[in-house]
Amino acid sequence: MTFSKHYVTREWIKNKALFVLSNLYFIIVSTFITIILLPFGYILVVLSKIFPSYITGKTFRKYSYCYGRIFCYVNSPVLPVSVRNKHEANKHKPCIIIANHQSALDLFLFANQTCTDFSYMVKSWPFRVLFFFAPIMHGSEYIDVETLSPEEVQARCLKLLKSGTSLVIFPEGKRTKTGEMGRFHTGAFRLACLANVPIVPLVFENTRAVFPAHSKLIHPQRLRISLLDAIFPEEFISSDLPHRDMMRFAQKQYQDYFYNLDQ
Repeated sequence: MTFSKHYVTREWIKNKALFVLSNLYFIIVSTFITIILLPFGYILVVLSKIFPSYITGKTFRKYSYCYGRIFCYVNSPVLPVSVRNKHEANKHKPCIIIANHQSALDLFLFANQTCTDFSYMVKSWPFRVLFFFAPIMHGSEYIDVETLSPEEVQARCLKLLKSGTSLVIFPEGKRTKTGEMGRFHTGAFRLACLANVPIVPLVFENTRAVFPAHSKLIHPQRLRISLLDAIFPEEFISSDLPHRDMMRFAQKQYQDYFYNLDQ
């Protein structure tokens, strides 16, 4: 009988130690800032019931953005983030920011770009898994696409866009299981054409490698976020199905981006 030998080297010990320490740091710091900041969110919930004219969805969205910024900043020693073209969505607000969806971290990482007034179209799981944030998500007017009817989803999205609030939509509809991008749905592009607002594609790199689905531990490495050039509905107005051509153009942008990364 033969046995495979595993040699414990200094490099192996160092990597394991960094992995453990990074996760301890991430858990402790993330828990600490949540304990510090979450009560302010609950205070907003109470105040919004008393002063609904003053504590609006925009107030909640500003709070959520600040939470995300602080979350990213305090975790930057273990999860450094580089951002390219971070002002693109802010230049074209209101707009619809679309993004590839790799990890639960994605929801926090949107705070690395400079558009602060945005709401999410999400499935029901964030309200269940992040139940302690649920009142703040409702206050921020996050749109639960699984609970509401398609007509109600569209009405709420158009209302937010008309008021000047941008939307964040994951056109694949779910997180990737393989790392490869899935098929796009047309919803974001229909809304863009109906509201006559631009689409701003955002690309997440490495978030799945850092925090895969169902994982409870992070695998520290640099995260990269890129905002691509805005896509305007009027560029496709001559098409029979402008929203579909707009969708195909956006898919091509992502494909070209990832293709160039591999070269």
